[in-house]
Amino acid sequence: SLKIQKRLGKKIETAEGLMFLAEDLEVSGNYDKSIEIFEEASELFKELGKLIKIKDITKEISRLREFSKTMIEEEYLLNMYHVDKY
Repeated sequence: SLKIQKRLGKKIETAEGLMFLAEDLEVSGNYDKSIEIFEEASELFKELGKLIKIKDITKEISRLREFSKTMIEEEYLLNMYHVDKY
């Protein structure tokens, strides 16, 4: 029983650590890697049965994907019309 609790505790700590890492990557602008890390955290929380955490992570991933898509479109338009050169 104690071994199981220890393993679960490590998984929770690992998943929460991944969440912090993903948030740091988001702040630095590395959205693709952030999404990847959030997905890893989601898998760990799924193993632990933490459905509320999974739902929160899923919302965060959707938000990041949409934001990343918007950034790519804006970057494309800026490059297409050479806006950054003026």
